Amino acid sequence: MGFIRKIIALILTVIFAAALVVCAGIVFAVKNVNVTFKDYTGKYAEALTLVEDELEKYKGLYIFSINGDDIEESVKNLNLDCYVSLVSVERIYPCTVNVVLKERIERYAIYKDNAYLVYDTDGEYVRTTAENKNNADLAPNVLVDGAKTEEEIKFISQIGTLIESKFNNVRMVVEKINYPIDADSEFPKAEVVLRSGLIIEIVKPTNYLSEKINAAYDLYLSLSDSQKLAGKIRSYEYSSSVVDVRAVYSA
Repeated sequence: MGFIRKIIALILTVIFAAALVVCAGIVFAVKNVNVTFKDYTGKYAEALTLVEDELEKYKGLYIFSINGDDIEESVKNLNLDCYVSLVSVERIYPCTVNVVLKERIERYAIYKDNAYLVYDTDGEYVRTTAENKNNADLAPNVLVDGAKTEEEIKFISQIGTLIESKFNNVRMVVEKINYPIDADSEFPKAEVVLRSGLIIEIVKPTNYLSEKINAAYDLYLSLSDSQKLAGKIRSYEYSSSVVDVRAVYSA
C-alpha cells in the first residue's frame, strides 16, 4: 500500500511539474517584438520593415532563450546597408522584446592613400571613398588630421559631439580637427579649425574637455564678426589645483 502511495505521489509530482513548465511556456512565450528605428535622413526607412519581418520568428519562443547575440545575428543576416546598425535589445518580462536600430551618420574623413576613410558620429569606420562628400547631402565631412589609432578617432568624435551641441551642425561649422598635436609634450593640444578661418585650440584636451569647449564657445559669442573670421581661441586650465578653465583670443 505504501509503495502505491509513493507511485501516486511521484505521478502527481511529475504532472504538477509538467503543468508548471507548460504554464511558464505560455506566460513567458514572446508575444511582442517591438522594433524602433532612429531614422535621421529617411533614406533607410525600408530597413524597419525588413527587420520586423525577420524578427517575427522569435514570437512564441521562450523569452529566456533569446539574447542580444541572436537578434544581432538575425539583423546581420539581412545584409542591410552599412548605415543601419543595432543599438540595443531589451527583454521586457514576461513576453516582450524591444529592439532599437539607428541610422549611422557620416561625420569625419581621414585622407589616406589617395582616398577618404569615412567615420560616423561615434568614430566608427563606415566606408572608403574617392571624394570627401557626405552620403546624405554631399557636403564635406569634417577632415581629421593626426589621429592614427581607434581611440584617437573616438576621442575626436567626442570633440565633434560637444562642438555640435554648441554650434548645432558641426559639419557646416568645422573644416578640420587636428589631434593629437604635441602628444608627447607636457601640453598636448587639439585644434578645431572652423570654416570661417578661426581656430579653437584646446590645451590638454583629455582634461575637462567639455568645460574647455564651453569656455571657448562663450568667448566666441563675444567676438566681433571680423574676429570670428581669423585668429585663435585658446582654451586651457588656469589652475591645476581647482577646476578653473579659461579661454583667450589672439589675432
